[in-house]
Amino acid sequence: MNYRILPFSQIKHLLPVDSWAYVRNERNNGEFENESVILLEGDTRLDSLNLDKPFGEESVFIVLVDGNLVVDSYIYNEDTDGATGLTVLGDLQARNMVVGGQEIYVTGDLQVSELFWGDYNHGDLTVAGNAAALLFMDTEEYHVSIHGEKNFKLRINEWDEFGNGYDLDEDLLQEVFMQECLIQTDEEVMLYRERMLEHFESGRSVIVPDKVTAASEIDIPFLFENAEISIVNLCRLTDSILMPSEANANGNLKYELQDDFYRVIRSQAPLPYRAV
Repeated sequence: MNYRILPFSQIKHLLPVDSWAYVRNERNNGEFENESVILLEGDTRLDSLNLDKPFGEESVFIVLVDGNLVVDSYIYNEDTDGATGLTVLGDLQARNMVVGGQEIYVTGDLQVSELFWGDYNHGDLTVAGNAAALLFMDTEEYHVSIHGEKNFKLRINEWDEFGNGYDLDEDLLQEVFMQECLIQTDEEVMLYRERMLEHFESGRSVIVPDKVTAASEIDIPFLFENAEISIVNLCRLTDSILMPSEANANGNLKYELQDDFYRVIRSQAPLPYRAV
């Protein structure tokens, strides 16, 4: 593979001006000027790309592809705290991507035919175009910014649409991942990153494609007559199944919802009243 190793100062003009590396270098008086960058010129095709030590080179800050990049097998790194970054000035296609600990910036479209997994909050994925993957997973506060359309058969992460965090569905992980790519303890189910690399290197999948299906949306009925704040609708809250079956010491039935704070009270004595 033909490539050049250049100092950051000689390639920074090629980087997207909103990329983390470019912005931080400008704000910090050329902090990265002497960092080593691998430059691949023109459209490039690789069998695999390991971002812990790309092409066997030590201490590489960024791999910069000045064109489209196709990776037949995998893009991978073990070190999710400070792996080599990847910037593609075009489209990026790969069979699998298991990354984290660096900035990955794609100025075109991203297409991953099987698994994309970004892990840990030291990692960023920015896609200026569209992004597609069979299974797209982002965990441990991995940052994702996709400007175009998202086409994922299934997305697994730890946040809902309102920004609330929750634990990963362990039953789902056991269903969609090959069992040997999971570590199961009495307390939790975890993904086995090193075993995934073994599968990639032998040409095997780490997921069970037939089990990767779009999550069905839960049909939640709207319990009110309309969306107005009215006596009728407020009273529906005081008839909720969330009401306890027994009154507290003050003779009240009460429940509270903590995210957006609501307190609902239905009093029995000395005079009946309802409050929201």
